[in-house]
Amino acid sequence: MAHAETTADKEWPEKAHTAGNAGVMVVGRSALHGGLPAVLLGGRFYFKRKEYLYTDFGGGVNRKDKESPLLGAFRELAEELFAEDEETAKVTAQGISEAVRSELLGGRPFISGDYVMFVVTAEALVCSLDMDPGDSAIDRLFEHARFFDGHGKANPELSSVALISIGEHSGKVEARDGGPEVIKLRPVMVGRKGELHYGQLLPPGGGAQCGV
Repeated sequence: MAHAETTADKEWPEKAHTAGNAGVMVVGRSALHGGLPAVLLGGRFYFKRKEYLYTDFGGGVNRKDKESPLLGAFRELAEELFAEDEETAKVTAQGISEAVRSELLGGRPFISGDYVMFVVTAEALVCSLDMDPGDSAIDRLFEHARFFDGHGKANPELSSVALISIGEHSGKVEARDGGPEVIKLRPVMVGRKGELHYGQLLPPGGGAQCGV
């Protein structure tokens, strides 16, 4: 699946177009955390590492189908956060990517090895999905996480979600569906030297409302 490149896309690092793995980091100001910046994460058990970890929403890009990292990242988000099947998630990803590609925080994807991370605001994401952001878009996404598909089958992609504040007084955690008490992050979450500071990318205030 392909899409037309924009001028902004062409200015992205080469890896943003060729990487084999990609994901989406969702950030926003959370009413549950007193208006502090927060990040929405998915959790599951990693059998090779033998530990339960939280990370962004992402995975492998389907290069055989000529899927771009951008589309692959949002397909993975739809599969993981909303328990959509692959074909439904592809359609969802197409709509989201067209709506938010020009609104990436930092103006471009972040690269870590062969992994591309697209950082977006929860406000932009809920607007692309025609959801009401309410008082806090990221809280709304947190509440709408799905652990079972429409047929009652357990979500194979993740087993819990966490909403973690990343502001000055970070450390507060809201979790759903029985994740561990201690939140451990995959290394890709902070870059090789811990250089990704997501909270600093957020604009002041609560973010734009849909249609504004």
